Amino acid sequence: MYQATRVLLSSLTLLLVTLGFGLHMLVMAQGGATSSSLAGTVMDEQGGVIAGVTVKARNVE
Repeated sequence: MYQATRVLLSSLTLLLVTLGFGLHMLVMAQGGATSSSLAGTVMDEQGGVIAGVTVKARNVE
């Protein structure tokens, strides 16, 4: 009986640690998703570079 209780407590502890680590990683993954950078060249229809252009990108979800 004592061994069964010990195995159960060990399994429960391992499960809680695993869930805690998984939730921590999920929160950390969401932390860096607030900003980004974009670089490139704006060209006209003939392929000429357009200077001094400002481009705005937004998330429309």
